[in-house]
Amino acid sequence: MASKGKSNKLQSYKILESFIQCNYLDGFSYIDKAGEIVNSYVKETKEIPKFQMGLEGLTLHDVSEKIDAIKVTSTSIWIHFVQPKNLGNVSTEATEQIDRIMKILKPTFFKRIGWRTYFAREDVSSHNPAEKLRIHDGVQSFALQNFVVAREFDDVQARLEVSPITNTTDPAKK
Repeated sequence: MASKGKSNKLQSYKILESFIQCNYLDGFSYIDKAGEIVNSYVKETKEIPKFQMGLEGLTLHDVSEKIDAIKVTSTSIWIHFVQPKNLGNVSTEATEQIDRIMKILKPTFFKRIGWRTYFAREDVSSHNPAEKLRIHDGVQSFALQNFVVAREFDDVQARLEVSPITNTTDPAKK
């Protein structure tokens, strides 16, 4: 039996990718501070990270075992995780990285915080996994390809989309 607060259904899914984005309006000091951002990573690891830097933004590659890339621009920070262990790790690591960069850029007008995660569960049966989400008999005569639920709470918008995907190395697996 699952412990309180955990979902057996969610645990059966693998986290493929996760993206965190923080948008702000007044980060144009990036142009003067990009080198300071890179230096903060040099000071931590004692190595120069793989990076690309220009007026359009700074991209740090292979930032850590968990983070594939961080992109910093005058208006946003974008963090890409590949196969993170769990969502708690994504939250903790993203918060640390955003805090580090915010201390350097010091933006004050925030526009959006976004978090997108792709989950997958392998299903070797021939049925479409989205078909399990039928709400009532009224939709039985329709082929269900995607299932989208969207809800807004005050200023927070949430969206859940379920779509079948195909394993490119074994197309029989959905």
